[in-house]
Amino acid sequence: MDWDSFFKAMIAEEYAAKAKYAAAAAQASDPKLKELLEQFQYEEGVHADVLEGEYAKWRK
Repeated sequence: MDWDSFFKAMIAEEYAAKAKYAAAAAQASDPKLKELLEQFQYEEGVHADVLEGEYAKWRK
């Protein structure tokens, strides 16, 4: 398996999920649903940051 490609793909998927949650939150009219979607958006950003950080450490 090409691990570099794997991690890059996983990072990209986290950013894609973050963007999808942002788009959904922008369309949500229910305040509780909007808040939930924004929380998921935030968490996907955290996942991306963690993956990028750990990937960078591994590559050193």
